[in-house]
Amino acid sequence: MRPAEAVEERGWETVGIDTVHRALDAAAENNAGLDNATFAEVDVTRLQDAGLGTFDSFLDIGCFHGLSHKPLRRAAPMFYRFSLN
Repeated sequence: MRPAEAVEERGWETVGIDTVHRALDAAAENNAGLDNATFAEVDVTRLQDAGLGTFDSFLDIGCFHGLSHKPLRRAAPMFYRFSLN
């Protein structure tokens, strides 16, 4: 089962993000038919500026462990705010 499919089964929405347009096209194609899955070309370290709204949770599948210190510091305030909610 695809992650977005499992999320939708529970009545939640999925927002997939990437900076690579081809990856987003592939994700949209692989998840065609899901009602609550959208995909956005966004820098993960600048999510707060992306206008995607708020989230109750997030799932990282291999993104943040590959970031160097500077991008992680840029993203840290968003995750700190998330952890307080």
